[in-house]
Amino acid sequence: KEAPDNHEACLMLGSLYGESGRLPEATELLQRALKLKPDDVAAGLVLARIFRATGDPDQAIKILEQVRENIEDAEVTYTLASLEEQAGNREHAQRLFERATEQAPDDARAWLAMASFWMNEGEFDEAETAYNEVLKREPDNSHAIGFLSVALSQLERTDEAESLLREALQTNSDEIGRASCRESV
Repeated sequence: KEAPDNHEACLMLGSLYGESGRLPEATELLQRALKLKPDDVAAGLVLARIFRATGDPDQAIKILEQVRENIEDAEVTYTLASLEEQAGNREHAQRLFERATEQAPDDARAWLAMASFWMNEGEFDEAETAYNEVLKREPDNSHAIGFLSVALSQLERTDEAESLLREALQTNSDEIGRASCRESV
């Protein structure tokens, strides 16, 4: 059957096929959706994830670069940055991570992606800064708390790392206690 000419139909059906493992059909429909609407962030991200999952990161990069030509979107930018990092293009990845945090300075996910990049690079001072940006936006982000403590440890600031983790455990313990009390009422 020929792909429909309706952008929304291509996007929805392509996404459904992608979720159900029908990747050739999903790829065809999502490419059609992007042809009909080149700035479709959702279609670009889903298609890039399919290419990434099937071992074709170069095609995933190509798709996201095409979407970025038509629209500036932080999620597209930091997803592209992650792909570039995995491909070994560190400098380009760094510029893209920085661009993502400029595009969406309040997006904790963009800062988390940047922090992860710095951890992978062994730049623990930079990672600390980025994880702190995440925690300004999402104070209970356990991923950021955990990896910030690792960065602090790597910077030989073990006391701060321990204090951070103890505070997080206490907060979570208090939350669990409050939830248990509410459930028993």
